[in-house]
Amino acid sequence: MSLHEESGVFGIYAAQPVNAAAICYYGMCALQHRGQESCGIVVNDDGVFFSHKDLGLVNEVFTREVIASFPAGAIFHTTSDTETIAYIVTKERLSLPSIEEGLSRAMNTLEGAYSLVLMSSQKLICARDPHGFRPLCYGKTAEGTYIVASESCALHAVGAELIRDMRRDRFEQHLSDV
Repeated sequence: MSLHEESGVFGIYAAQPVNAAAICYYGMCALQHRGQESCGIVVNDDGVFFSHKDLGLVNEVFTREVIASFPAGAIFHTTSDTETIAYIVTKERLSLPSIEEGLSRAMNTLEGAYSLVLMSSQKLICARDPHGFRPLCYGKTAEGTYIVASESCALHAVGAELIRDMRRDRFEQHLSDV
């Protein structure tokens, strides 16, 4: 399957409660130039997922009221490719013991350039295409919150310091372990 859409990716992993939707909002604003058709946030609150997505710019889709309605924890996605990738990963995961193995197998069928930030009920998992064509980096805030983004400008927008680009020879999992 070939992927071809432009989008920004932003994810948060925090061991302590944070206002992840608000942090995500500012990171998404920094990445707005990568895709202006749509945006969305999914929040994992102790394994319960809340989401909001719509067509339009970040500040049009995410009003103060929408941001205030979210609990902590977030991941960002913007394109229909996201739904296709999620389907492939889920399909592979059904026959494998872990989401990491499902993602690894799915990456063997995906063609093109991509950066991914996936969230299970207990993990934030990051991956780049094997050639590293799409950027993906991560950093950490002074409070210990990990931030993953397709550009380092989004890290700086939320007060995180760049640690490094994601490796392209394997996917990164559960940022507290790196």
